[in-house]
Amino acid sequence: SRLMEALTPAVKAIDALAWSILGVALKAGSPGYFEVTNIRASSPAQQIGMQKRDLLLAVNGRRLKNQALLRNALVDLRGANYARLIVQRGNSQYHVTIPLQ
Repeated sequence: SRLMEALTPAVKAIDALAWSILGVALKAGSPGYFEVTNIRASSPAQQIGMQKRDLLLAVNGRRLKNQALLRNALVDLRGANYARLIVQRGNSQYHVTIPLQ
């Protein structure tokens, strides 16, 4: 559809940011989270033990209710030394600090 064609560049830009900054590929889930679908070797995400199927709920205190909020949170991480994430695995939520440099 035309809507999907229009959205594709924005989604690819978000994917590129997540991959380059955190080292994760993300898939939108229900409103409020993004599922980790892949992890780059030697990335910040791998170094803190993130796994496929983990759910990313928040970045630096921002709840990820939609792709626009995720994009804004990722853009703000460029040049940062660390990020504070809320990650859910199974029924447990973890507050983690991830070094980015």
